[in-house]
This record gives sequence, structure tokens and C-alpha cells, in this order.
Amino acid sequence: DLHTAYRRQRQMCIRDSSEALQLFTTTLQASCAERSSTIRYKWTASRNGAVVSLPSKSSTPSRFSLLSYALTAGNVYTFLFEATASATQNTDAITGRASVTVQVVNGAVHAVVVGGYKRQVPTSGTLAIDASASYDENVSKTTTSTLAYAWTCVFSNPANFGSSCASVLPATVNQNKLNVDASLLDSSFLYDFRVTVTATDGRSGSATVSVQPQLGESTTYTSI
Repeated sequence: DLHTAYRRQRQMCIRDSSEALQLFTTTLQASCAERSSTIRYKWTASRNGAVVSLPSKSSTPSRFSLLSYALTAGNVYTFLFEATASATQNTDAITGRASVTVQVVNGAVHAVVVGGYKRQVPTSGTLAIDASASYDENVSKTTTSTLAYAWTCVFSNPANFGSSCASVLPATVNQNKLNVDASLLDSSFLYDFRVTVTATDGRSGSATVSVQPQLGESTTYTSI
């Protein structure tokens, strides 16, 4: 009812910035409103209290929509909707307002390894472990990754469980792919190769690939 000024505040929390935003409003004029009065709609967006430019993707003035990743994680947005009934000969212009607050929470960082997390490999050639499919829920997968990678190795057999096996790691352990000289692996041991993937703000995720070396040039077996 545009002839009764009002302001409503609601809270809405979306899981992460990968979700599109859709806001819907309903505006009604009072039954006594003059037919010559028209309604004008306006949306104003603010981030952490400061007005920002976030044009709606909707062609309907009473609706507001944004595509995925238009909102930045870790911020609070307020969307103010104003519907103004124009002045007539008998009435002044009047505006009704409603607002909604949207808190965009941080998504998770996922460490993803291609090729399986449990493997039996020969003690020859190269053991390749590929974590390039890892991703950050805050960032579109079409965007160039800024994730940092760190690889470690520990024994997982009972005799020396948890001890470091860093001696089998290559010189470079901060890339998204790890290439291990399989001839350095001892078939009497079990190895856990762990990758930790970290976003620029410190959020991280990890994954472990368990490796059981097999003597000779036996076939590589993998399981997930």
C-alpha cells in the first residue's frame, strides 16, 4: 500500500557466491488511489554500508536478479526497493520501501585428485598425481585459478606409520601436479601423498592418495 509509508527488513543468507540471486516484490496501490497516478520502481544496492553499482539482470522492474559470482564472498549486501506513486492534482507523490540483507558466506576449497585415491603402482617409471581439478567455491571455474599447492608424504604402514617419506618427493612440491620417481618407492612400505590446496584468504582443503608399490613393472591399479 503506497499510501502507508513502511519499511521492512529481512535477513537472507546464501551458501556461497556461486548461487544466483533472485529477489521478488509485490506492490499494490490503495483502492482509493487515483488512476492517473503511476508507479516508478528503483533498486539500490550497497555492500557493507556503501552504495555499489550492481545492475539487475531482470527485465521486470519489480524484480532484481544477479548471476552467479556477481556477489563477493565475505561481504554483506543490502538491496533497497522503492516504489513511488507519482503526484496527482489531489495527492503528493509517496514512496513505499522494502529492503533485504544478503550475507554471502565463504565457500569451501576442494582438493580433487584425478585418477583415484588408492593405487598400486610399479616401482619403475613415474608416479603422476594430478590435483589440477581442485577448485574454490568462491571463484568461477572459468576464472584462472589462484590456488596454492603443497605436497607432503608420510608412511602409512604400521611399522613406521606417520613418519615422513619426504625423501621420495621431487624438488618441486608446490605445483598442482606431483611427479614421483617410482624407483625410489620401496614395495615393503605404504605411502600417503597428501596435497593441501589453499586460497589467497587462507581457506584450504586437502586430499590424500594412498600408494602401494609393486615390484617390477606390474600394472597400475587405482580405486576411488
